[in-house]
Amino acid sequence: MKKITLILSLLLAYTGFSQPVITAVIDGTCTGGTPKVVEIYAKGTVDFANFSLERQTNANTTWGATFSLASFGTVTNDFVYVYYDGSNNNFATEFPSAASKPSAEDNVVSINGDDRVRIIDSNNAVVDIFGEDGVDGTGTAWEYIDSYAKRNDGMGPNPSFTVSEWTFGGPDALDGKCSQSDGDPLENDIPGGVAGYLFTQSYQIEGLKLYPNPVTAGFFSIQTVNNDTKTLRIFDILGKQMIATEVENGEKIDVSSLKQGMYFVKIKDSENNTATIKLIIK
Repeated sequence: MKKITLILSLLLAYTGFSQPVITAVIDGTCTGGTPKVVEIYAKGTVDFANFSLERQTNANTTWGATFSLASFGTVTNDFVYVYYDGSNNNFATEFPSAASKPSAEDNVVSINGDDRVRIIDSNNAVVDIFGEDGVDGTGTAWEYIDSYAKRNDGMGPNPSFTVSEWTFGGPDALDGKCSQSDGDPLENDIPGGVAGYLFTQSYQIEGLKLYPNPVTAGFFSIQTVNNDTKTLRIFDILGKQMIATEVENGEKIDVSSLKQGMYFVKIKDSENNTATIKLIIK
């Protein structure tokens, strides 16, 4: 029970009503340009019977290919996935972390890297949207042909598309990256992988920076405005504490013993201000 309470506190500071959030849109590069993937996070307890996913293609101004999300049932603080593989079977191979979550295949996400998707509720009100309504994404900042877009932590849902809420891989970022080509699943070629969105990250410590992130050389450092000694703890995604130490500004923290993946760093300063930051180790 303690582990469950801890990881929920790390993942979510829930203060609002329950809503689904589009957290990633991916245009795969395996056979047939698959898999196409839309990742959705259930903020709080979401009854997906009340929501549908829609697609808008090319420069069309109308929405179609509506897919009811009801099959996901009720989900609390977790991810679900809608994907399209066509006649291929690439989703589970290329996104094993996503395949372990609730998922459904439908051509509503047969998207081509310049199309839009949105979530609507039972009253047809827009809950969240990716892409500019009525705009072909080719040549825009949000184009994701053979690439991906990921929602920045703490952002969304938003019924109006806002570019600053997203991080984009840029066109062709995943070209040649399919495991069929390089033996490595596509999710490993996307910084932070999938299922890593945090609805809220706490930054109560002034000027806090954690670098480098992702970690590629076995260590990272922190920097803050104040030079006091800070308590630092690192947890895995199940809430298990992996490292506990005290650190100074600029001091190297050795994480070479940790496996590749996502972790959460919890920092507390001498005035009991705290921060929780997602850490990626490659």
